[in-house]
Amino acid sequence: MDSTNTKGQGFFFQLFYVPGDFLYKIIYVWGDITILILKTFYWILRGKIFTPNLIHSLNRIGVESLPLISFTSLFSGMVLVIQVGNQFLELGAESFIGGVVGLSLTRELCPMIVSIILAARIGSSMAAELGTMQVSEQVDALSVMATNPIHHLVVPRVIACAFFAPILVVYANIVGLFGGLLVAIYQIGISQISFSTSLISMVNIDDLSSGLLKSIVYGFIVAMIGCYKGLNTTGGAKGVGVSTTQTVVLSITCILVLNYFFSLVFFIYQKYAYILDL
Repeated sequence: MDSTNTKGQGFFFQLFYVPGDFLYKIIYVWGDITILILKTFYWILRGKIFTPNLIHSLNRIGVESLPLISFTSLFSGMVLVIQVGNQFLELGAESFIGGVVGLSLTRELCPMIVSIILAARIGSSMAAELGTMQVSEQVDALSVMATNPIHHLVVPRVIACAFFAPILVVYANIVGLFGGLLVAIYQIGISQISFSTSLISMVNIDDLSSGLLKSIVYGFIVAMIGCYKGLNTTGGAKGVGVSTTQTVVLSITCILVLNYFFSLVFFIYQKYAYILDL
């Protein structure tokens, strides 16, 4: 039922209609996104990828994101060492600074930083670009020319975003640890050997792989939401702006929610792995 037809209804009707309508819209949107995901996997599994668009997307998502990721990762590592280092010095636990900073960066901070930057920078641009093509009927023109829009527009962006996200996370880990090392040596006053020894002893391959796995899923989700919102844009220039805003909000919300479940699964895995090792 359209919301304009419910204004004259009673209080109890509105009480149940509003949450019901909200739930219906959520199910409808995620149903549409699921269909788009299945169609995307169909074209990926067929092995037919539009190479020029893929190369362009790889350059825009990967290479052009490096300056911003470098800046944010460097200062995140530096701030983290300032916060952790001063507290640990008071407790006499300065030998744990490198390990705690390494765990924080590899497990949580760097995957989150990269994913949020991709959502704000790449997801919004995908929604704006595809939204403009949709309202100007360029997407319909592709269909008329017997070119599938999902194959031509969506698949290259999704592959590029999911492929480059873990690479950017590895780069962010390196830059963040470098920034943390500088602050630890020249401001906190611990030695490079102490920082490095703690880092190597506390951070293992499971910590690195969990961050990389999360980044692949986050990159895929950002690209899918951006493409979905772009291809379903209506209402001209105003609609493009709305789709762009919704893409960023929805992507970051999904990243934060999924991050909780990823962390939960990771710690359960670590717990049972430890028990089995015993």
